[in-house]
Amino acid sequence: MALDTPSIELTKSPDVQESHPTTKVEMWRERLARYEASEQSVAEFCRSVNCSVPSFYQWRRKLRLEQTSPGFLRVQSSVASADTNLEIRLPSGVSIFLPLHAICSLPKILEQVA
Repeated sequence: MALDTPSIELTKSPDVQESHPTTKVEMWRERLARYEASEQSVAEFCRSVNCSVPSFYQWRRKLRLEQTSPGFLRVQSSVASADTNLEIRLPSGVSIFLPLHAICSLPKILEQVA
């Protein structure tokens, strides 16, 4: 006998504002957005929200790095023979052609072009 499991869908009304962030990341995203909208210096803003200036800069750097990180990129493959080359096209426009038998050297090559 199969049991029916009810499904629950949670949605938030569009007019509801988040008043308390649930994570530090969300808290810092909100803080940084408030800072950008303010006309305060970093020191003034940090005093107003009771945080240290080094923490402000640390979180701003961390969240900016998350935004610029490409994450995973799609890879397409096909059946390869022993003499097949791998082509890698970087966002900068650089293309790398690498014989499949030399694939183990790829990390060193990517370090050089990064």
